[in-house]
Amino acid sequence: MNGEIKTGMKIKMMGTQNVYEVKETGIFNPKPSKVESLGSGEVGYVTCNIKNAKEVIIGDTITGFNRPSPTPLPAYKKVNPMVFCGMYPVNAKDYELLKEAIEKLRLSDASFIFEPESSATLGFGFRCGFLGLLHMEIIHERLQREYGLNLISTTPSVIYKVYETRGKSSQVDNPSKYPKTEMIDHTEEPFVKVHIIFPKDYLGDMMELCKAKRGEYVSTHFLDPQKVEVIFEMPLSEIITDFYDKIKSLTSGYGSLD
Repeated sequence: MNGEIKTGMKIKMMGTQNVYEVKETGIFNPKPSKVESLGSGEVGYVTCNIKNAKEVIIGDTITGFNRPSPTPLPAYKKVNPMVFCGMYPVNAKDYELLKEAIEKLRLSDASFIFEPESSATLGFGFRCGFLGLLHMEIIHERLQREYGLNLISTTPSVIYKVYETRGKSSQVDNPSKYPKTEMIDHTEEPFVKVHIIFPKDYLGDMMELCKAKRGEYVSTHFLDPQKVEVIFEMPLSEIITDFYDKIKSLTSGYGSLD
């Protein structure tokens, strides 16, 4: 990796093959500070005539347009979202603001994905994918706090792999896209291994709760005379909504989930 980026030169994004003119280069000191150029090994920012945030791929390689590199640098490993939900603006007029906000958030979060969707009840919004519940809550909070949006989020769901009777398979993250029952041969869903630590007095109740959530028992470990750990393999769909709250309620606040 070598060379430099100067104001006025043309650069090319190797992932999209888009060409832009550099309007400004700078460093963070800690506030943005303009400099003449950025050389190899320096950390800074580049301002270009990019009209849409969707044109930028996180981890892309920037090369000179006149003397391009033959191969790009290794990009980020793609991360597949595990939890999905719909996000809709309370005020339908804020749809474009929501679209612009999530496109900007996408620039700093490669694991966050979204696509437009519509609901007869909620109107126009976006189907968003996250790494987990915490990731979903952070994105929702940032959209409200940083962009002043008032949002409605649908109940989170997971992605299912559906095998149809005609031999075709597909990944479904939205209940509205689920095939008809007579067309389904079988379905696969994501499982997770959960470790639950709590006082031993609640062992019986905890085992019943996990089995009610379709959990498959793995093992039990007594960490000390008063504390026990149980391990279950459970469907992700069963624990993304109220499972943690039920553990806290069942153990008077002493239980923990990993």
